Amino acid sequence: MDKSIQEPSKEIIANYIQSFNEKEKAKEEVLSHLFKRFETVEDIMAQTFMLNALYSTHVDSDSLVTISKAISSEELINEILRNSGESADSKCKVVHRIADLGSNNVVSFASKYCNWICWANKPQCKNSYPIYDRYSRGMVWKIGSTFLSDESPKTPYYSYDFFIRAFENVHSKYASEMSYKEFDKYLWACGKEHNIYIE
Repeated sequence: MDKSIQEPSKEIIANYIQSFNEKEKAKEEVLSHLFKRFETVEDIMAQTFMLNALYSTHVDSDSLVTISKAISSEELINEILRNSGESADSKCKVVHRIADLGSNNVVSFASKYCNWICWANKPQCKNSYPIYDRYSRGMVWKIGSTFLSDESPKTPYYSYDFFIRAFENVHSKYASEMSYKEFDKYLWACGKEHNIYIE
């Protein structure tokens, strides 16, 4: 059994979340404030550009403008919020709809946008959109393959559809009482510390 990470426990997960919250407090406060306002396209552009900068999602400016305008004009925020507590299929459709607006199919950015809109406006929604980035992919794969006898290779984790189901499986095993948002923090912090990722 791979010992590079410990099997998740409530204490381990809580410690990583505490560490994340201490290090990322300023970033979290800025984004939480920005994502509470979405009345105008300018509000949404402030969200997309700041999210892109703080999370280093590498989305080009033209795509950010296109995405912002589409979110504003097509009432995508209502769709994001409406599907936040629904099935994995429903969430995947929304994430892909936003991702497809970018020039390079920006799934990581789209998952983060959906996650933040929900966290800022529907904090009671426990099972919102899992964040899809290299550390979360790596950690979900590592936990599944090391502790849950999941023999899936890394390749399918490039699909948000596959990732979200694997995420839900790991979450239900180790952190069912916790929100997806909190569990995301653990995955990111632990993955970063142990250099576990799928690029």
